[in-house]
Amino acid sequence: MPNYFGEQRFGHGGQNLSKARAWLTGELSRKQVRKWSRQQQGLLLSAARSHLFNTIVSARIAAGRLTPEQGDFMILAGSRSFFQIETMDEELLARWRSGDILLSAPLAGSWPEPREAHLTDFEFTLLQTDAELLQGLKQQRVDLARRALLVKPAEPEFEQLDASTAEIRFTLPSGSFATGLLRELLNTNSADEHDKREG
Repeated sequence: MPNYFGEQRFGHGGQNLSKARAWLTGELSRKQVRKWSRQQQGLLLSAARSHLFNTIVSARIAAGRLTPEQGDFMILAGSRSFFQIETMDEELLARWRSGDILLSAPLAGSWPEPREAHLTDFEFTLLQTDAELLQGLKQQRVDLARRALLVKPAEPEFEQLDASTAEIRFTLPSGSFATGLLRELLNTNSADEHDKREG
């Protein structure tokens, strides 16, 4: 399933993202921002990064690019370590199929040069579509990180309780959203609608 950040990350009616955008694009004065706690500022920075991450995931899904490609960045399962694919081969694909390594998308922030060692052309181009938000994250000294683009639920169980009720059990990696899996199962929203609701 797509490893989207859930709606709760963006606040009621997307207010966390709206506040983050106003702050990071300079619409709010420093005096206004100083009233916020460090925890609140962290929440708003997270909402901005989550929005940009979701945008890249949606674009990659729309392009039908859900398997590793040369130049992509892969995360080692169970860690934050990642590496860039220099040469595609069967061994690497086998590691991906087994879940040992995971395709990733960026959590936006600053990166050291050269840019190509941290972002693919596809990712960089998409981040530039919201350049003000990206620049605001850099000014707040947020560093670029990586998150799995897709996640696989573990130990899935389904029990039909009656004609209109079912019980679903599953386990997700830390940081993934159960609401995302339920949305995919119920097919209530497309990826595009997901972005519109949170953007």
